[in-house]
Amino acid sequence: MMDALPLAFVIYSSQILLVVSAAAMAEALLGRARPLVRLRYWRAIGVLCLALPAIASTNANTTAASVTFSVLPARDAAVQTVAKALPAVGPIVLWIWAYGAIAGLVWLLAGAYRVRQMRQRSTPASLEPDVDEMRIALAPRAEFRWSNDVQQPVTLGVWRPIVLLPRRFDELTHDAKRAVTCHELLHIKRRDWLWTVLEAHVRALFWFHPAVWWLLDRVQLLREEVIDQLVVERTSTPRDYMLALMMFVLAMLAAHPAPGLEKWTRNKGPWLAVILVMGVLAVGISAHLNINRVNGKLIKPANPAAAETPKFDAG
Repeated sequence: MMDALPLAFVIYSSQILLVVSAAAMAEALLGRARPLVRLRYWRAIGVLCLALPAIASTNANTTAASVTFSVLPARDAAVQTVAKALPAVGPIVLWIWAYGAIAGLVWLLAGAYRVRQMRQRSTPASLEPDVDEMRIALAPRAEFRWSNDVQQPVTLGVWRPIVLLPRRFDELTHDAKRAVTCHELLHIKRRDWLWTVLEAHVRALFWFHPAVWWLLDRVQLLREEVIDQLVVERTSTPRDYMLALMMFVLAMLAAHPAPGLEKWTRNKGPWLAVILVMGVLAVGISAHLNINRVNGKLIKPANPAAAETPKFDAG
């Protein structure tokens, strides 16, 4: 028999896949809604996915209808084989998930250490008075600092937020500088760094699930679209803003000569785990359709003789 925890793991993963797929199709109903509306929509979908176990537990005591599927006589041996294999498969799947989750959390700790090092190596930056006025208006606790570790402006921290600026920032026009710093200050004002950290932990726990990765990538993209829209509305310099973004993109390409492999690893890497997910789903579906539990025992056919595989004599 398959333990309850591995079976719940399979069912929960399937529910997330169905919810995200349905939400992706339903997003078309939003039409040309503002990025902020779509961002809130997908955040709500993410919260719903995380809350599915709690929702299921509230309905645990409700009466459930039981549907019994008849099993073809010739397949009884195969069903018994699957039933014997499930106890061995379940723990293996859980251990694989645990190792992947631990590795993801260790990677996050290493990233936190790197962030601390970047903060310590940076130096204070003094910008134009109107930029400093914008900082006071949007994020008074923020601090601008120069850093040789970044190729584009980066916002770090929640309680003591800083904006790390690359040295190439001085090459921008004045309007471009205002637009870029406005972008980073809006991230701080909206506490996007906290959301980023939470999403990174969810990604580490659901490292095996392509639907979760897709949902988080969608949230991150919409978050940037929200900030871009706010920057253009506040600064009214879309051309200078776009030129600045292009300059930083080119700097990133120059610093990483093979971005294609990195992008493929980030976007396609989780799909490598889909083999494991599909295998687990196949086992779970087979068990759900062919194995019925009644007081911990398999339901036996009404006619035991019909379950025997027919034998044929050679003569």
